[in-house]
Amino acid sequence: MITAGLSDYHVHYYADPCSHPEMTLANIDAEAVRLGLSEICVLKHYSAALPNGQDSWVHWKRIVPEQFARFLQDIHSYRSATGIRMLAGVETELVDDAGTINIPRQDAEKLDAVILSVHWLPRMATAAPAPALVPGALDQGPPDLVAAWHAQLRACGTEAILANFIAAYVRAIERNPKVLVLGHMFDGLLPLRNFAVPVDDLSDACVLALMEPLLRCCAQQQVLWELTPEPAKRPAILKRANALGVRFCATADAHFLQTPGWANLRDHARAESYLNSLGLRRGVLKREPLQDSC
Repeated sequence: MITAGLSDYHVHYYADPCSHPEMTLANIDAEAVRLGLSEICVLKHYSAALPNGQDSWVHWKRIVPEQFARFLQDIHSYRSATGIRMLAGVETELVDDAGTINIPRQDAEKLDAVILSVHWLPRMATAAPAPALVPGALDQGPPDLVAAWHAQLRACGTEAILANFIAAYVRAIERNPKVLVLGHMFDGLLPLRNFAVPVDDLSDACVLALMEPLLRCCAQQQVLWELTPEPAKRPAILKRANALGVRFCATADAHFLQTPGWANLRDHARAESYLNSLGLRRGVLKREPLQDSC
């Protein structure tokens, strides 16, 4: 039975190399209903370009147009027998501090939603890491580039970098109306931590003041803030977002259904529990789907 109000807007499609072959639309549909979800957004990774200018970089692949076309054909022709509402989306990246995202507008318009994630730091006026520096494994990069990056961070200053990063997010939302969810946000600071920006040296008061433009933008534009089961390091940010009217959504960031892996759809309930534990308000996508799957 479908439970009204439960949704997951971050469910990956099998065509992506990072997703298990079991992530077909029919399998996703059946498992989502078993979990009590009433609305899901199935995603295709979409990166028009990668930081190194090649077809692959670290864990990410440049979009193959034929795969995207097949994804659209599959999901727009799919008819659910369960009554679940299945939407079509992509997960893509923030490219620069002008608010550019990593999918052209003409392809974004074919979708119900764009989920915007920061898999790597966007190009910013304050700081832009070299492609040889890998998020989350910075010190494994070439020593000269690591040293230069740390020097750049010191020269720019943490507050300036955070303010620049927040402005980039705000511009992305303002420039791209299909951006309806900010993907696996945690407390919003993880992308900076992954590049050794010492944001946790800043006080809560300082961080909240610098992040407030994004929190207000999400509330005004009805852009959802996505949370996974993993706790955020600074929940005070989430609570302030909630107080300003931001709405949240839970996700397992599913790449698997039942096969053991780092992100299974069955973990959705743990994300819901985490959201509940913080007393955060839930939201749903603000736009009607391009085509109902019912």
